[in-house]
Amino acid sequence: MVTSRPLRRCLVALVAVALSAPLVARADSPALAEARLAIRQVKYDRAQARLVEALHEGGHRPAELREILQLAGTTAIVLGQREVGDQYFRQLLALAPDAALPAGVAPKLRDAFVAAQAAMAALGRLTAHARIDAGGALVVEVTADPLHQAVAVDVVGGAAGDRRPLQAGRAAGPTPTDLTEVRVLDSYGNQLVIIAADVIERQAPPPAAPPPTAVATPAAIAVPPLAGAPGPTDGVGPRSAPPPVERPRWRRWSTWAIPTVVGAGVGVGFAIGAKAARDERDRQLGEPAGQFSDAYADAVAAAEDRQLISNLAFVATGVIAVSGAVMVLTWQPPARVTTALRVDADGAGVVVSARW
Repeated sequence: MVTSRPLRRCLVALVAVALSAPLVARADSPALAEARLAIRQVKYDRAQARLVEALHEGGHRPAELREILQLAGTTAIVLGQREVGDQYFRQLLALAPDAALPAGVAPKLRDAFVAAQAAMAALGRLTAHARIDAGGALVVEVTADPLHQAVAVDVVGGAAGDRRPLQAGRAAGPTPTDLTEVRVLDSYGNQLVIIAADVIERQAPPPAAPPPTAVATPAAIAVPPLAGAPGPTDGVGPRSAPPPVERPRWRRWSTWAIPTVVGAGVGVGFAIGAKAARDERDRQLGEPAGQFSDAYADAVAAAEDRQLISNLAFVATGVIAVSGAVMVLTWQPPARVTTALRVDADGAGVVVSARW
């Protein structure tokens, strides 16, 4: 029978071997090197601290950053920090959806990584592209950033770099003559994505407009055409479109519609009030000696007054509606008078025209 202690030691040794294998050979930061050593020594608390230090020091290339995220997520899961490990795994999968843990890891590591894969499959990965527009400016756009990792770009030309912050996922500026690559950075300066200069799209500048050509008139006078206007036809120069004529306020339907609606509403309201007063009058009339009561007299007076006001409101509404219809339907825009220069074989003159 296998005891729990040998099984635990076997699991720890297996995780240590899986975590300590570097992804690619490279010159690492001291913090990352110390983290690998601490993992081989099964000192996961120390390894986690060194990995956080390596992440915060920044400047890592994409492959090195992915290794740091994978080791940090795995170490957090081993230490029982499931939420922390999930976050590191999600950041890794946002940069490299095809990332995978080494074969033979513990089930709790595999389960956490599969859960992170499912979450990022729905959110997607970080994507960015760069282009040089027709004006020669370099435009970098982060088209998808599900975890909001990208904060700036580093434009590398020769040995120098020009860091530009991202505004709403976009950064634009001059293009260096010796551009080599564009790096998308996180808040610590780690390189999330690298876009090589040879894959950056370059837009061709717009073709130059041809110079205006001279148009010969019948009198052999060269008249260059006006920009944005057709050339002369039949000897008549170009005419500019007259400004639109605005309808006067008293000729608009909205000016008359508002008082018409208000008048109709007043008439309906007082008609309802008159009906209520007549109902009260009829009720008082049904009471013994009700026709001699003050309430009966008040109801009669109220019904007459409200009915009178209602009738006057309806009459005023009709007058307003008819007047408005006449004002709107009988309006005609004033004649538009235009002038143009006419040049022909017989001479020159001014043409005056009017349109209604």
